[in-house]
Amino acid sequence: MFLTLRPALHLPHLPVGSCGHISSLRRLRGGGGHGRAARRVPMSLPTSLATVLLDSPGWAWLHYNSHLAINPVQTKAVTSFVSAVLGDALAQRLSRPADARLWRYDWARTARLAFFNGAFMGPLGHYYYGLLDENVLPDTPKSAAAITSKLFIDQMMWAPICTLIFYVYKCFLEGRPRDCIKEVKQKWGPTTYASWKLWIPAHIFNFAVVPTQQRILYANVISVAGTYILSRCAAEDHRPALKTPLQPLRVGKEGRNIEVVLDNAVADDKRE
Repeated sequence: MFLTLRPALHLPHLPVGSCGHISSLRRLRGGGGHGRAARRVPMSLPTSLATVLLDSPGWAWLHYNSHLAINPVQTKAVTSFVSAVLGDALAQRLSRPADARLWRYDWARTARLAFFNGAFMGPLGHYYYGLLDENVLPDTPKSAAAITSKLFIDQMMWAPICTLIFYVYKCFLEGRPRDCIKEVKQKWGPTTYASWKLWIPAHIFNFAVVPTQQRILYANVISVAGTYILSRCAAEDHRPALKTPLQPLRVGKEGRNIEVVLDNAVADDKRE
């Protein structure tokens, strides 16, 4: 699982608050901070991901943070990809009909969402959160004014733009480019409104407590956990895997089908 590096290679300094103590990892592996064992660090991202999933929580956290310090963009892309797969799989399972014979897993839907999160939301989010912290009241990042300003930018600008891009992307990959305008008009507003219900409180905690380097992972976890509460939406149209239409899940007095469509937005699609 660990490879030995050349003596000339040094680990980058970990950002404050990242909790990624490479020295602790070395000591726990028996290196003691000197000699050959002290230069062993995780080199393979797939190997580290497998360790995160299979190892003890303490080891997993150390592995994750060591890779986050070395390859932050790549690591956040992978966690975003994985969270999209888990979230969409959960949403599909929760929304399946009672008769399992009428349902098949929609792999294309999961692939579309996972690619969007891994290739776009994760890497771009890395730079986005960095720019927020560098330019919005950097001297008092945990003040009420800083948190409120970041929340306003995030929910009134960033999330609506990402939601718009997602639906255009979705229409093109489904072979329906002519439906882009209709799709955006029908779902952009409800999606943005629904996202505020989940992400405004989530991001108050995010900007007040979570370190910058950990914010993508935090958003990934919230997007998966939120699927339990907000179960599916954008998938209810154009689902060739279904032999018969799904009946809507009942939430309160209105039947709404909801899905976490990307890390910073959820879609709320009310059936007619």
